[in-house]
Amino acid sequence: DPVVVLDFQSLYPSMMIAYNYCYSTCLGRVDQLIEQTEFSEFGCIGLEVRKQLLYKYRNDIHISPNGVVFLKDYVRKGILPKMLDEILETRIMVKNAMKMNNKKQNPSKGLNRKLDARQLGLKMIANFTYGYTSANFSGRMPCVDVADSIVAK
Repeated sequence: DPVVVLDFQSLYPSMMIAYNYCYSTCLGRVDQLIEQTEFSEFGCIGLEVRKQLLYKYRNDIHISPNGVVFLKDYVRKGILPKMLDEILETRIMVKNAMKMNNKKQNPSKGLNRKLDARQLGLKMIANFTYGYTSANFSGRMPCVDVADSIVAK
């Protein structure tokens, strides 16, 4: 049987960018928003989303498979998606610099090692961002709703 191999470059960061998953765009879980009478638990804080706000943005939200509501990026671009977008663009620039160095007659091996370390560091920062959203024990801003939305796709 034929097998298709899919290799996604920076899968979790790309999903966070594509669906605008962030602390700053998360409105909470659908079930909590519907029956909300006062503050809902959101990560390590309380969150209150007014019914008028929900109605106003009813066509401008994305509901993740695990039932968490996020504003779309044209309403408010999330901080994490902005940050990840810049990190991934910078990584592409560094990788292009490596390619240009390799095309030279006498490529600098030292420069290549530095550029490779830099692009790997950028890759790790981008990938660790997902883990940071769910780090209950050591993270400063744990929010399982955001983290679960990323892996629920």
